Amino acid sequence: MSKHKIGRNDPCICGSGKKYKQCCALNSLPMMKQSASPTMLERVDALLDAAIDLHQQFKLEQAEALYRQLLQLQPNNVDALQLLGLLAHQVGQHEVAINLINSAILYDPKHAEAYNNLGLSKQAIGKIEEARAHFLKAISLDPKMVTAINNYASLLHLQDKDLNKAIVYYKKALAIDPQFSMAQFNLGNAYNALNQFALAKSHYHKALAISPNNAQVHYALGSLDLDEGNLKNAIQHFRHAIAFEPNFALAHHALAISMQRICEIDEAIANYQKAFELNPEKCDAFQGKFLAMQYSTHFTESMIAQCCKEFSERYETPLIPEWGNYKNILTTKRRLKIGYVSADLRAHPVANFILPVIKNHDSALVEVYCYYNNDHQDQVTDLFKSHVQHWFNVSSLTDEALAKQIREDEIDILFDLAGHTHGNRLMTFARKPAPIQISWMGYLGSTGLSAIDYRISDSILEPIGATNNQTPESPLHMNKLWYVYQPCIKSVDLISAPEMQVTPTPALQNGYITLGSFNNVSKFNASVTSLWANILKAMPTAKLAIVAEENELSREKVWQSFSSAGVNKDQILFLDYAKDNHYLLYRQIDIMLDPFPYNGGTTTCDAIWMGVPFITLEGESVRARMGTTIAYHINHVEWIAKTREEYLEKVIHLANDVEALNLLRLKLRDNLLKSPLLDAVGFTQDFEKALCTIWANYCKQHAQTNIT
Repeated sequence: MSKHKIGRNDPCICGSGKKYKQCCALNSLPMMKQSASPTMLERVDALLDAAIDLHQQFKLEQAEALYRQLLQLQPNNVDALQLLGLLAHQVGQHEVAINLINSAILYDPKHAEAYNNLGLSKQAIGKIEEARAHFLKAISLDPKMVTAINNYASLLHLQDKDLNKAIVYYKKALAIDPQFSMAQFNLGNAYNALNQFALAKSHYHKALAISPNNAQVHYALGSLDLDEGNLKNAIQHFRHAIAFEPNFALAHHALAISMQRICEIDEAIANYQKAFELNPEKCDAFQGKFLAMQYSTHFTESMIAQCCKEFSERYETPLIPEWGNYKNILTTKRRLKIGYVSADLRAHPVANFILPVIKNHDSALVEVYCYYNNDHQDQVTDLFKSHVQHWFNVSSLTDEALAKQIREDEIDILFDLAGHTHGNRLMTFARKPAPIQISWMGYLGSTGLSAIDYRISDSILEPIGATNNQTPESPLHMNKLWYVYQPCIKSVDLISAPEMQVTPTPALQNGYITLGSFNNVSKFNASVTSLWANILKAMPTAKLAIVAEENELSREKVWQSFSSAGVNKDQILFLDYAKDNHYLLYRQIDIMLDPFPYNGGTTTCDAIWMGVPFITLEGESVRARMGTTIAYHINHVEWIAKTREEYLEKVIHLANDVEALNLLRLKLRDNLLKSPLLDAVGFTQDFEKALCTIWANYCKQHAQTNIT
């Protein structure tokens, strides 16, 4: 709650020795108050002081009752009118607030605080220029009113996006009052938006020193720590934010992400659920929970299917009226318009599988549109751009606006390349802007959306008939594998570089077997670590190399899971991710271990490219059969285990004959080059043929009627 620069109980500036409220403040009161009795004045003062105290404690109902009681005594009390207006603004009654504050200004046209509060209400209803004028009026009446200066700076920051000018005004407020925590916090936000993270942290910490119980500041600091991989501090800040503001949905969501990154899947799911309950209109927490459920062994396929259904009913069903009314010409005698929607058309695992298709599309058959949902661009993004006819950055578009653009582009077949993962635009797909929509790549399993007609699959990943009527999407089976892989997407020249050549298995030199898993550690559920621990105990000289985040907490949690199962500490090796050339890490590995039920994808393909075999456990769900379909299509079905016991036996069998393991390693890349996994031309032809078939079927079905 903002106050006048002179407090009502402060000594009066005239030097009388009296309190301000008992001296010069009386001169600014309406005539009714000046003529009132001392008893009346004391009652007014007591009511106003009590109301302000309650207001500052955010006991708004009690404060409102006292303001109204005071106004019954003095209907033209300026302070009560404008503060009651501020209260109305705080509870979302902006028009009521404006009327009350305007009444106060009629009685006192030079009341700076009233103009400041009027500006807040005008800003809340979108009257930005009026708000600007009122903030500036308040500043002109009281150049040292830090609240008005801060509010004007916030308008420059959030509305005008003029961060540099906003910073100037935040600093002006802090020059007047360095202890003004809101200006410190907002200045931190401005530096954060400019990616000046050290400065942002500095001002967040200053704000926290002034207001240690401020949940928003804890959340902001936690978010920066999370981005920097400092999970221990991030978790601490998010827990503080929730302790001070238990219904802080964003803090619960951020804590869920943090817990997932340190393998605490159950706590992650609980916090995703809480964030969803607090803000059910947004689907991101629901999607986070849904993804986390799939890393766990605690949830059956029927439970996951029910979650899919709930997602559709809650978020898709209200959008069904937007479906239909396409302008696409129903004919097979023209090029198909294909659209790809993704945030990962960059140096990202998804690009290893999409870029080879984009590069090999037949421009006589398809016209390619890419809708890129990311501001980040790199050399891989440039490669994508160079191979498509139409490129749009859509990160600033709402789902409704993106759907409108896709309709106007008359896309025939639209691909979702994210599913429920970060950066997805499923709420665009829920509006069904294209006649045919397909899910592929970035996510394994059903999206839950009936607006998505198909998902790309193969007969090993998803045996024909295995999921009939269980999901809204129909599997669209490719003739062989469901995708194609291209290594070294950053530079094709790297493929032939000396450091990229397959080297002998490291056990020949080490004298022991090095197992490996470079998967996201979120996949290391209790069943996975238990089985891998049994393997290590059966092979006491072996080591397990894990690529994990470079932070103490994440690695400590992983180590604890193995330690509790009786694994010796020297058997676990943590490797840092090699950003420049992560393929070199595979030179240290003899055998890769595939996690379950959510198998590896890119990491498995990278491993076999570098000559490293893997062992996988065949499951029933799509996410549990990724390793199976890879092994099958590169002619190594002997790597597929049916049970956990068989998984252990297969690892030991490979490890027991190092010479045979080395021979396998040295031949693996040549065999891989002849497999469907690297046949970009053959896959793309099969892919386009399938698309032409489903488009022809669509045209046939809708040729006799209007498309609705």
